Amino acid sequence: MSIHFARRTVVLAVKANCGGCRDFLAARLAFEGFDVVLVSAAPMPTTESAAPIVVAGEWMARAGLVAAPSYTVIDPLTSRVITEGVAFAPAQVAQEIATHLG
Repeated sequence: MSIHFARRTVVLAVKANCGGCRDFLAARLAFEGFDVVLVSAAPMPTTESAAPIVVAGEWMARAGLVAAPSYTVIDPLTSRVITEGVAFAPAQVAQEIATHLG
């Protein structure tokens, strides 16, 4: 599966049996002004997530995404990472990325 980034995108790294990932897997996330993509290095049970998860182990390794849950905001116009961090809760991620809406 390939993904085309049309606008700024929050890439959330998740993994199976991850207590901190539960809130991110439980609902279809929406962050105003951003697309959202969930990625995992390994296949996960489909029952574990309310949203599709892209299995992209090689891409995650090249991008240096090693911890879950974590987030990375990518700007497709510049092909750059805008910001990244540890994802503790959806509200925390929303607050941290809100400053990058412009």
